[in-house]
Amino acid sequence: MKKESIYLDTSVPSAYFDSRAKERQEATIRFWKEILPNYTIYISDLTEEELKSTKDEKCKNDLMNLIRTFKMLRINSEVEELAMEYISVIRWSMPVAAVYFALYGFLAGINETKHLMYATVGTRSEEHTSELH
Repeated sequence: MKKESIYLDTSVPSAYFDSRAKERQEATIRFWKEILPNYTIYISDLTEEELKSTKDEKCKNDLMNLIRTFKMLRINSEVEELAMEYISVIRWSMPVAAVYFALYGFLAGINETKHLMYATVGTRSEEHTSELH
């Protein structure tokens, strides 16, 4: 039986090593050990670029090691066009950071990824999974 797929944005692997939000970090580590092995995991070239921009060399190496076995989705012109079209329609209500979420969402959707996972940090840290199909 084919495993379902899940797309992880940058915030999920980052949470694995982020000790500032201990509860979120612990939940992410449990998720990594108990849930992720049941899925085919995807990240994008954008996710990889963002993780590679980590200034702390040890943390960057740890992040690269953490994602090394994941399948890579490439942002292409189709993804960019869909994201830009979507953004142009709703730009009045979309913060700048949401451009990345649009890219992630369309990339995952075009590649028929079953779930999109992202984490938010605020007064309460949460991880979210959206079912795409």
